[in-house]
Amino acid sequence: MFSLSFFAAVVAASPPVVPPAPRIECDAAMLDRARQRIEAKAEPFHSYWQLARAEAVEGLSLTPKPYLGRDALAFHGEAQTQGIAARLLAYQWRLEDDAAAGAHAVALLDGWASAMPL
Repeated sequence: MFSLSFFAAVVAASPPVVPPAPRIECDAAMLDRARQRIEAKAEPFHSYWQLARAEAVEGLSLTPKPYLGRDALAFHGEAQTQGIAARLLAYQWRLEDDAAAGAHAVALLDGWASAMPL
């Protein structure tokens, strides 16, 4: 009896569990500031964007094809590769108004979202 009442008191005294807020890497205002700094060739934004943009361009060659095999490491590797490429392509779309990059980012994500597991 004591253990149940103690447990009830602990639960009642505990703060409510709040689910974590979604993680947002950056918002529209941050992207607008980054775009202005990149266009002005302000450092380090300009140099870093050139490096990231080169990786985004490589992402355009990826075929939207999720890994559906049983190897967890292969799944993780492919998901990470295509996920990073999709994020960089989305940045390219937003920072440079590159419609092809945006469309390919959507295609990569859609390929994974519509995949049928084993």
